[in-house]
Amino acid sequence: MLPAEPVGRPDHTEPEHRGGATPIGSPVVVREGTSQFLTQAARDLKPDEFPRVLVIATVSFNWEAGGGVTMCNLFKGWPQSRIAQIYTYGVRNKDKSVCRTYYRLPPVDRQLELAEGRGLFGSGPIAKALRRGRAHRMLRLEHQFQEAIAFARKCKPDVAYVRPLDKPSSYWWLGHDLCKLLGIPYVTHIMDDWPARYADDAKAGSNSDIPRGIRGGLKARRMASAVQKTINGAATNIAISPEMASAFTERYGRPFEAFHNTVNVKQWASLRAARPGGRAGIDRPFVVRYVGGLMADKERRSLQEIALAARKLHDAGRKVRFEIHCGPAWNDEVDEHLADEPVTGRGAFLKQVALPCVLSPADLVVLPINFDERSRKYVGLSMQPKGPEYMASGAPILVYGPATNPNVRYAKDAGWAVVIDQHDPTGDAIARTIEGMMHAPCVASRTSARAADVVERNHDASVVRTRFRAVVRDAAGHSVPTA
Repeated sequence: MLPAEPVGRPDHTEPEHRGGATPIGSPVVVREGTSQFLTQAARDLKPDEFPRVLVIATVSFNWEAGGGVTMCNLFKGWPQSRIAQIYTYGVRNKDKSVCRTYYRLPPVDRQLELAEGRGLFGSGPIAKALRRGRAHRMLRLEHQFQEAIAFARKCKPDVAYVRPLDKPSSYWWLGHDLCKLLGIPYVTHIMDDWPARYADDAKAGSNSDIPRGIRGGLKARRMASAVQKTINGAATNIAISPEMASAFTERYGRPFEAFHNTVNVKQWASLRAARPGGRAGIDRPFVVRYVGGLMADKERRSLQEIALAARKLHDAGRKVRFEIHCGPAWNDEVDEHLADEPVTGRGAFLKQVALPCVLSPADLVVLPINFDERSRKYVGLSMQPKGPEYMASGAPILVYGPATNPNVRYAKDAGWAVVIDQHDPTGDAIARTIEGMMHAPCVASRTSARAADVVERNHDASVVRTRFRAVVRDAAGHSVPTA
């Protein structure tokens, strides 16, 4: 659980200096035959052409979690006077270089009816009793939602960028209902298939956050209805990968555009560090690095299998070091589930500007995806934000995950990584692959060269961010939701 801050209060803070913060966040337009990403040029906007945008997302702009990082990179360079956010989580790590105007709502897991100047809970005897008490949590929520509406009005948005998400469940409906109340169009962006995971958890009763039995089924249906309404009302719907865009177009009956992550290729090239001399694994440790989170239904189990492979290589006399760099929120997870000194350990949290010089000298960087069914349901259509960063680093890349996952398919089709697409719970095949890369560095060099070509052609920020701005600006001219 992320740390809390006082809620229900606008937060206007001056931007921090972030040095040369490295951008991420690029669009994927179409894939023809292979996993190649094609970008289309668009004219960039002049400062006075940027629409005023209200971001409605559970997590704040931040440089620690994939969704927050992606938002930072998509909106990087947006005039700060023309962007504001309503959020719930990510208090202490919220970014101030992209956005400095925030309003934090408390987590709310119920459907409420937004109405300006009118109570959320009606005017009956119970509501009147609550108002007389003036201390009940529901009454505070009523006041905070009225403040959120006032905050949004004061920002005078032309358009909203909405990220519906499962937790808290108020974000199923908040984006659509607030935009309808404000009379503005909006763009949606979905990065993982949480609706499918939520529906499965409701059926199985396997998630403590979802009621069991009939109540769980009813809540899942309410979720599906709210998400459908949000997608139907959007001027543009954005997915994180071509696979997700295709699947969601079929599922929801509305077109989706795909935007993935991006990097400033020239900046990364200028910040790279040289790899140490000597034979990796023999004269010096063969350094394997991972940057990212440790979600149980995304990558944690596959990370453990990579760590097991590193241990086996170490026990066989190879010099191997597996370093895991994550945000502070994941430190306990690393220490509990992965730390195995002297082989596997937790490295320092890396700010964006530090990523190129830490990733580039690694002998291998790894991109893991879990093989279990729950993870396949959740991230089976997702692209990891770290992919373009890894490509731009110049380090050899190993992608380990199911063959059907978009990250795995893209790496295999475009040749920018060594790929293991069969589950290896013992770590033996992973260990053999890593050892093979120790003995045949030319293979790693070829994939690194291919990655450099792919990232420059498909993920450079100069094209990606310009296209994203054009999509949001075009959406600002669309009709507002009426249903």
